[in-house]
Amino acid sequence: MGYANIRPTSIETRRPAAVVNPTLESDLVVIGGGVGCLVAALSAAETGAHVTLLAPCRGIGAGFAALEQDGFQLDIGCRRFDLTNDPVISALEDYQPGMRTRPFANHYRSFVEDDLGIELVATNAPQVSYDGRRASDFVTSLDLTSLPDLLPADDVARIEKETDAILSAQTSSPLTLGLGTWPDLSKASLKDASIANHGPTFHARFIEPFARKLYPEGWETMPADLASKIWAPLFFPRTINQGCRREINRDRPAVTYFYPASGYFGEFVAKLIAKIRRMKNIQTIPFAELTSIKRQGLSHVAEFSDRPAFQWHAPFALGTSLDNYFALAGKPFQAETLSLAVIWVEVNEDDLLNDPAMINVFDRDTTVSRISFSGRSQTAGRRVLALEMTGGSSECSTDGVRQVLTAMNILRPGAPITHIRQEPDIKIPAPSAANRRHLNAARASLIDHGINPVLLGTLNNMKADTLCDQVLQGLQMGQHLSTRPAYA
Repeated sequence: MGYANIRPTSIETRRPAAVVNPTLESDLVVIGGGVGCLVAALSAAETGAHVTLLAPCRGIGAGFAALEQDGFQLDIGCRRFDLTNDPVISALEDYQPGMRTRPFANHYRSFVEDDLGIELVATNAPQVSYDGRRASDFVTSLDLTSLPDLLPADDVARIEKETDAILSAQTSSPLTLGLGTWPDLSKASLKDASIANHGPTFHARFIEPFARKLYPEGWETMPADLASKIWAPLFFPRTINQGCRREINRDRPAVTYFYPASGYFGEFVAKLIAKIRRMKNIQTIPFAELTSIKRQGLSHVAEFSDRPAFQWHAPFALGTSLDNYFALAGKPFQAETLSLAVIWVEVNEDDLLNDPAMINVFDRDTTVSRISFSGRSQTAGRRVLALEMTGGSSECSTDGVRQVLTAMNILRPGAPITHIRQEPDIKIPAPSAANRRHLNAARASLIDHGINPVLLGTLNNMKADTLCDQVLQGLQMGQHLSTRPAYA
């Protein structure tokens, strides 16, 4: 996921001498600095290909890189490796952007552990908080057997009755999940799909207040298939109905999250960059701004604001920001964004009353949406916590953090808190219908002009820019290049 106003990392590059021949003699050209671009460059180079990585001067790794602050390494919110393997393990070539990534977890894990040499440790199971009650998380596990522990008995009975009605209806809603043909959620709003599958009570208790925290201005009209972009769950009605009775019937394992043993997730991007630097067959060229890409005969030509143009004959991959992509396609449009706030604090481990490895916060009296361990401390016995919340929230302060952690029984009352950093207004691309329309229009415009790169991350599919998606797309670049497919 890209962050429009946070630039945490720069990449040291080998600047070429004065350009005599502007042609890049490469087997692959990659333009962009996101994780998908970095993995694509590395995986292609490991096949023996000669790769040119055209990378922005700053912002390498985007929101997956760590922020450095007074010796701390701070992850931008909750970052975890989801290494849950489905019972059926799929081949890398079967992956398509927008698919569930868990069947491909073995490819992703092998890259992290074997290729980058990162030691991973399992995190404690995530939790969910609701109006002061704590239970096993259901957002990621889809296990709602904890529902009766979170809600009053009359609410649970009402939800069971409403989902009974959905499941027994003679004519079901075209948005209902699990009752036949899979609905096209891209043409439905999150609000409509939630009520159609959850019923009004579950929607009002959980989905609406949580979605409002993440996307206050646009959650109701956002396409339902993008619900995961704001971490809002969309359940089958049968799953909720069974949860009311503490039943669960599924063929998938419980979610398993891992974290680098070093104590901060940003090690992933740091080791990825370090390995790219060591690869002699990767030429890295920095740029301040990519201003145009044109087709010239059999070549592509890229122009920049700060350096001479380059041309190349090889296939290329593109992973720029949305705004830059729209401009390159001649479809200028300022991408819609949503605002998040994150604050990092350090506390004594002995003062923690509960384990906040990852807590999804559904409490309605706070703008905080998630609390997690999120960075590396420099002192033994101390832990870095990150609180993610609505952008511009007054709780993005040391006093606000103290009140939230104390009220949620996470921190001992009166315990010392050390403020590290706060980012009150982080802009990220909104999962909106307008952004999706403009992405499709930009792609069509580029193809009309003979430009059809392999798109990575958000440019490829708004559902496919999670970390796992980007790694898989990058790994596929190396796999495809090793067999020399015919790229357009």
